[in-house]
Amino acid sequence: MSVYRKKYIHRITANDGLWKALDYFLIRFTRHMDLVRRDIVNERLRQKMVKDYVPLLFSDLTVKHGPFKGMIYPSARSTGSSLFPKLLGSYEQELRPIIETACRIPYTEIVDIGCAEGYYAVGFARRSPSVKVFAFDTNSEAISYCREMAVLNGVSERVITGGFCSPAILMGLPLTAKALIICDCEGYEKELFSKQVIRHLSKHDLLIEVHDCIDIEISTVLVERFSDTYRIEEILSTDDTYKARKYHFPELEGFSLHKRREILAENRSGIMSWFYLTPKN
Repeated sequence: MSVYRKKYIHRITANDGLWKALDYFLIRFTRHMDLVRRDIVNERLRQKMVKDYVPLLFSDLTVKHGPFKGMIYPSARSTGSSLFPKLLGSYEQELRPIIETACRIPYTEIVDIGCAEGYYAVGFARRSPSVKVFAFDTNSEAISYCREMAVLNGVSERVITGGFCSPAILMGLPLTAKALIICDCEGYEKELFSKQVIRHLSKHDLLIEVHDCIDIEISTVLVERFSDTYRIEEILSTDDTYKARKYHFPELEGFSLHKRREILAENRSGIMSWFYLTPKN
């Protein structure tokens, strides 16, 4: 880049008025186009992976391993997260001990906030034949898919779906003896779990995915609010590269590390954490 061009660019970017005009008329449009382009590229990649791997590994769309082995997907898609780890049974394997323990506890209700297509909502309904499940998601497509999956797996009478779950809605649920609240609400944790809500849920267990990547104060605030009345266990997520090297499933034997990572990837933005919360009393 020539010295003259560098000076010209510097003058434009240093001038607040010119920069605001440039940002309004060109840069924002370019950013929007870039996001649209990424969505298009990602969808093409998703379709290629479905074409490559579903006939080879998941032709019956049935979960192969993990706590929800045998659960059937209506079609080769998921909402809000990767499909193949769910069909393989490796999805959020970091939580496997907690999920298995939860399946043995006689919960009267499961509340799944941010249920997506129903991996946990329908999975728990299958594993716990007497439990009632309340599944919430702000994505109407996800809720529709969750209902479809509940019907396919024969648990639709016990899976009740809804949209946005506010603190008032959560406190208004007819929770009886002991419930498990699962939450993946993409950064809404501080607003949802107020001190009032925590007092209301004092006899129930919770499993919360903490999105410090969205708001770095979330985990700190939750620990402060829960610590007086709850035991808090923190579980950290595993990097996708580590999964490719260390997760072993018979279906992936013979695949290269690159292909294994492609299939196992959950595509998190960084190391995430979950809080598993159980009442002290």
